[in-house]
Amino acid sequence: GTLVNGQVVYLDRVEALWPLAFRLEVGSRVPLYCSALGKLVLAMMPEVQLAKYLETVALRPLTQNTIQTRDTLAKEIAQIRKDGISVDREECFEGVIGIAVPVIAAPPTIGLALVAPSSRQTPEGLRRLVPLMQDAAKRLAKCYSPE
Repeated sequence: GTLVNGQVVYLDRVEALWPLAFRLEVGSRVPLYCSALGKLVLAMMPEVQLAKYLETVALRPLTQNTIQTRDTLAKEIAQIRKDGISVDREECFEGVIGIAVPVIAAPPTIGLALVAPSSRQTPEGLRRLVPLMQDAAKRLAKCYSPE
């Protein structure tokens, strides 16, 4: 996914072969403040751009887990910058968790996310997949980097 007009837009998707799945079609948009990809994009923003976003965003609760204060969101972004990964704990959609890693390439800022039904996976389980995701992100970056 990537940033477009203040939202994350999903650029591509691969679906698991499970009977229970979550579908966000290519082109789907979600808010930055409550999705793994969105919070990752926020963490990759320059400080001035992030400060402006935090100053103006309306943190509308989409689930009971949606971050609802700017201070909490700022702390989460600081942690994402430190860890290099972003987690969605049913903040955007009830019953859906996710994790995202950056794809370090030429602009635009893009990220790679994995989402799953919370009935099938845990945030800790998704964290175990981070090394595989980071490897995939490195390979994907080669597709976007000028040679």
